[in-house]
Amino acid sequence: MAKRSTAAKTTRSPKGGIAFKPKRGRPTAAQVEAINRAIPAAAAEYFLAVGFEAVSMEAVAARAGVSKGTLYARYPTKAALLHAVIEERVAAWSLEAGRHDHLLPTDLEARLRYHAKTIIRAFANDEVRALETLVSGPGVSPDLARDFHEIGQRFTIRMLADEIASGTRNDAVPARDPGRIAQMLVAMLYGLFHLEENSGVVSEKTALEFADRSVDVLFAAREIW
Repeated sequence: MAKRSTAAKTTRSPKGGIAFKPKRGRPTAAQVEAINRAIPAAAAEYFLAVGFEAVSMEAVAARAGVSKGTLYARYPTKAALLHAVIEERVAAWSLEAGRHDHLLPTDLEARLRYHAKTIIRAFANDEVRALETLVSGPGVSPDLARDFHEIGQRFTIRMLADEIASGTRNDAVPARDPGRIAQMLVAMLYGLFHLEENSGVVSEKTALEFADRSVDVLFAAREIW
């Protein structure tokens, strides 16, 4: 008779979630890592499907294929779980956005145009917008909604600020406040969707043209950076 394997598996749960199937005994490092991936993935899927208020921790545990004790040991509240989902998704989006960074041009203006278009595409991403709707919905605290924006914006602004500082280091007048310039660019890009959201979806062509014009505005005022 073949010996039954006791290896841990990550499978789809009967309800459609991401289920972790552990073996008996103390979990290995690989099993712990699988659990740590399964919980946020199942929670994100569930939150986006039914909204924050309708989700129960017990249902998330079942969807992820873990015990309630395992879930609560990592995330003592539903708010803590949503915060983890936000961090995980922002990290994944950032990784995806940076896949082609090796193709970046060398001069600062062209690099900022590239980043501006990447950022504005991210704002239009269906999952990004769905999560933004989720954190603005019933039951989510203002602190969590603010966390969603700050986590993503902090990463983006820091990345742009580093580009601006590096790209102007050898100029006659280096940028005096790269972080503020980066913040202005992000504010322009993000503002497009909030200004236009009541009149329908912004087309990709319009968004990319806006990204180019935003960089034009910044460089028209380069001498006062």
